[in-house]
Amino acid sequence: MENKLKYLLILSLLCFGAEAIAKKFKYIPKSDPYAILEKSREKALKEDKLILVIFGSDWCPDCRSLAKKMNSRALKKDILQRYIVMHVDIGNWDKNIEFTKIFGDPIDGGIPSIAIMDKEKKLYYVSKAGEFASARGMTIESLTKWLVGLWGEIIKIKETEANKPLKNDAASGALSKELTLSVRGQVLPFALVCKSGASH
Repeated sequence: MENKLKYLLILSLLCFGAEAIAKKFKYIPKSDPYAILEKSREKALKEDKLILVIFGSDWCPDCRSLAKKMNSRALKKDILQRYIVMHVDIGNWDKNIEFTKIFGDPIDGGIPSIAIMDKEKKLYYVSKAGEFASARGMTIESLTKWLVGLWGEIIKIKETEANKPLKNDAASGALSKELTLSVRGQVLPFALVCKSGASH
């Protein structure tokens, strides 16, 4: 009986540990980003959320800093309410590069970098100028405000599209709205973009 209780205790600890790891934002070097994107899309469809794609690698201090901030209780809660998050490990610019090209050139300006799409894989935002490459200088409050604000702007665009369909992607430029993110006191502008769905 005692051995059985020990076994059950160990099993429960392993299960809780696996759950904690599964919900932690981090890079998984050997993962297949195409498969993860499809799984993320399935979850986004089921939960009616946007998909937040984060490009980076664990060797990168700013990538680790962004992951640490995203794992903070306050920011994590706001993110999980609105986004399905997937991480793409790009190594030292030698891994998953073809996958990143689906999104244009998100890593040319540095990492970490992000892209945001909806459950139909329509692209609404891509950071292209290394905006997040100084993640160590970003505050949790600033990131929270920006990610929640960006989500709100995308939802407004989607509602406008649903009520008044756009003729083509270029027309969506009229809906662009700039948000700002403060990095070490410097305010960076971010403009929304709408592009056709990512595919491979």
